[in-house]
Formats: sequence, structure tokens, C-alpha cells
Amino acid sequence: MKPINTPIWSTPLIIGCAAVVAGSGVLLFFHLQEGLVKSMHEWLGMLFVAAIALHMLNHWRPFTRYFQDKLAITILVGVVALAGGWVLINGNPGEHPAKRLVGKVQNAPLVALAALQNEPGTTLQRRLQAAGIQVDSPQQTLGDIARSNRRSPLELLDLAMDSAAAQPAAGE
Repeated sequence: MKPINTPIWSTPLIIGCAAVVAGSGVLLFFHLQEGLVKSMHEWLGMLFVAAIALHMLNHWRPFTRYFQDKLAITILVGVVALAGGWVLINGNPGEHPAKRLVGKVQNAPLVALAALQNEPGTTLQRRLQAAGIQVDSPQQTLGDIARSNRRSPLELLDLAMDSAAAQPAAGE
């Protein structure tokens, strides 16, 4: 069996991935089309990593020669130091604000969530009950309701925020 000639297709794969990851990185930097681009950027970034590893294996001797050149080593160390410094300076800014907000919503009474949707707590209570969720009072928290119904709080939040269900039917 003839071995696959990976250098023939690994280099174009790297060039293609580099172009896409660079372009999508620019879009993400400027917050353009984030929803469409982020997932593609991440997955093609993983393909890019695999292509780089394959390319390095195919060109191992020339690759190792870079570590004999002081300028190349200085540049490599500089890039790694820049990345490490960035992580140390920016640190872990804590939990994402959206995640903190969802946590607060889960621990707030239904009436507070209903107020965010400009509707009475009893309307939200009825909507959840119509979906088969046991709700004793609009004063219960979404988290408590989820636990007592053995459901995910995010699933109940999705039901609670369902804009189609929140709209009154024609003639109401």
C-alpha cells in the first residue's frame, strides 16, 4: 500500500485554515457577525492545529533548525511571553456577566422574571403550568421550581421567556 503524500495537501490545508481563521479572527475582533463566525472560527481553528501538527511532522528537520537560530528563538519566546503576560494581566475577570445574570434570574421570584417581560407573575405561572410544570406560587424562584419538577432551570427559563407563548392569542 502506498503511503499518503501528506505534504502535497497539508500545506494548502494550512494556508486555507490560516486565511479563514485570520479572517474570522478579524471579524470577531471588531464584533462583526459574531454569532455566525465564532463557532466556525473555533472548529476550523482545531482543524488548523491538526494541520500544523501534520505539517510539522512532515517537515521535522527544517522545523528543528529554527531552534538553532537566535533571532527565531527570540521571536518565539517573545510571542509566548506576550501571550503569557496577556493571560496574567487580564487574569480571570470572573464569571461572564450573562452567566451571572442567568444565576440571578434563577434565584429571583417568578414575579421578578414576569416584570422583565411586562406581564403579571400569574400569567407566567399559568404559562409554566400549561407546559406541565408544577408552580405553587408566583413568589417561587425558577431554581426552586426546576428542582421540585426535576427539570433544568435553563429549560424552564426558556419556557418562561418563550415570546410566542407570552403573546396573547387573537381575540384575547
